[in-house]
Amino acid sequence: MRWRASVTMGTLLLACGPQLVPAPPEAALGSRASLAPDASAPDTAPLDATTPDARASSCDRHPLDGGDVADVLYACARRAYDGEDLAVAARLFREVAFDHPTSSVGVYAAQLYFDCLNRMSDHETDWHAEVTTVLALYCGAERAKHVDDCRRFQLVDAQVRFRAAAALFERASRNRDGAEMERAGDAFVALYRQDCGKAVEKCDELLYDAVIAYLGAGRRDRAEATAQLVFDPKNRMNDGPIAKKLRCKLGDGGTC
Repeated sequence: MRWRASVTMGTLLLACGPQLVPAPPEAALGSRASLAPDASAPDTAPLDATTPDARASSCDRHPLDGGDVADVLYACARRAYDGEDLAVAARLFREVAFDHPTSSVGVYAAQLYFDCLNRMSDHETDWHAEVTTVLALYCGAERAKHVDDCRRFQLVDAQVRFRAAAALFERASRNRDGAEMERAGDAFVALYRQDCGKAVEKCDELLYDAVIAYLGAGRRDRAEATAQLVFDPKNRMNDGPIAKKLRCKLGDGGTC
């Protein structure tokens, strides 16, 4: 029997920004919304070149004439972004965000870099490494300057980790690998503990998938312990449909 995870990207709370992580080839999660620039984000800076080829050439010169390198690169990236040349925009936004973090446009470049990857359905980039770097640059000592932006980046981080947990779950189910299935359960629980109420809205669904993973791994003891987090009235999940499904799955009554 193949188990299936119940959690979808809808479980992730998108109040602080639209979905940013691209769906894998085998999953259809609806349209990938664009991350609109912050209202205070600069648009473009004046450039002497007027043709697309001339603008692209001017963006590749270092240092650039006409002002601060980060500002001019950001302007070039915005021109490419608005023209739907997302590969060029992503490269330039990444350069601004990673190489010029103290620039006034650095944090906006980071947001739009992830949006470009998302809109291109990029499956090659190591999202975990990229998000980790952005969090270190903008949400460590500099967090006070970027509170709202850091909430967006933490959402992306949660989505990346959710994708990894879901992929692990599917692979374990396909291969009937009990040890890997147990690790998938651990990953869902870790998401619950770290992100419930922050980047995760439907916490009981994450725990449901953890329980299913543990059952698939033959670890009923861990499944029952995890289910208790849903059943505990203090966590305010004990009367919902997920709690009823869990009671049925564990043989305690309820509707499956």
